[in-house]
Amino acid sequence: MLDWAVGIDLGGTNIRVAKVDILGKVSQPIFVEIDKSYADSPNFAQIISIVEVMISSNQEHPPLGIGFGVTGPINVTTGIIDNPFTLPAYFQGNIKKTLAEKFNLKVVVENDANAACIGEAIFGAGEGADMVACLILGTGVGVGVINNGVVYRGANGAHPEAGHVHVDPTGPLCYCGRNGCLEALVSGTALKNIGVERGVLTAEQNGKDLADLAEAGNKEAVQIMLEAQQALGLGVVNLIYTYGPEKIIITGGALSRSDSLLTKLQAIADEACTYTKLRSEIKFGSLGDWAGTIGAATCILKSL
Repeated sequence: MLDWAVGIDLGGTNIRVAKVDILGKVSQPIFVEIDKSYADSPNFAQIISIVEVMISSNQEHPPLGIGFGVTGPINVTTGIIDNPFTLPAYFQGNIKKTLAEKFNLKVVVENDANAACIGEAIFGAGEGADMVACLILGTGVGVGVINNGVVYRGANGAHPEAGHVHVDPTGPLCYCGRNGCLEALVSGTALKNIGVERGVLTAEQNGKDLADLAEAGNKEAVQIMLEAQQALGLGVVNLIYTYGPEKIIITGGALSRSDSLLTKLQAIADEACTYTKLRSEIKFGSLGDWAGTIGAATCILKSL
C-alpha cells in the first residue's frame, strides 16, 4: 500500500478532509460545512472528530502525518491560527499542537492558498512550471506562489496577503480597513454583499446565486460579474508584475469556470504587460476543490 497522509483544508465556510497518497490521489473524502453547534466545545473539536474517524478506519496502515491548510492569518511555524476575520472563535488557537498531542503524529500547518498552490504545482495544472501563482476565489481571496518547488514566504515566514492588493481605491470597504481590495471585489463574500447592496440578492442568498442570475441573463447580475472579472484581471496583472510566474492557476467557486473568463483575463494581462513582455499562462486548476487538501497532505508526504 502507498504511504499516505491526512489532508485538511479549512476555509471560511467549509472543511475538506481526505486520505491523500504519495501520488496525490484522494480517497475517503469528507466535505462538511463549519458546524456552529461546536461553538461550546473545545477548540477544533469538529476537526478532531473527523480525523478520528479517518485514522480509525485505516488502523492497519496509519498515516505518516497530518497536513493542515487554513485560511490566514496563520503562523506556519507555531501553528497558531489568529483569524477572527473569516473563522469563528472555536477555530482560533494552536492547531498544530492540538492535533500533534491528540494523534501523536507529525503535523504541518500551511496557509490554504499555499497548500492549493502546492497541490496544483505538483499534481495539477501547474505541473512542470518553475514558478506558479495560485489565486483562490472563495469566501475570501488567497494567493500562493511556488518557485522551483519552494513556497514563497515573506519576512519571518509570513504569508504575503496578495488578496488585499488595491485594484479600485473607490471600491467597497474591506474588513482590512481599506477600500477596493481584490478580496472586497471578487470573493464570494464580496459578490454577495454587492448583490444585496444593489438589490439583486436577498440577505439569504450568496455569490453563487448571483452567478446563476447572471447566467440566466439578469442585467444587474451580469454587470456585477463583469466588474468582478475586470477587477480580477487587474489582480492578475499585479501578480505578473510582482512575481513573473510562468502560470497563474485560478481555483475556487466564487466566479464561474468558463473559457470566456480565461480569455478575458488573458487579454487584460497580455495588454497590460505588453511593454515589459512579461507573460503568464492563465489556467483553471485541475484538482477542483480538493487542491488545498492535496497540497496540505503533500507537505507531509514530500517534507515540504
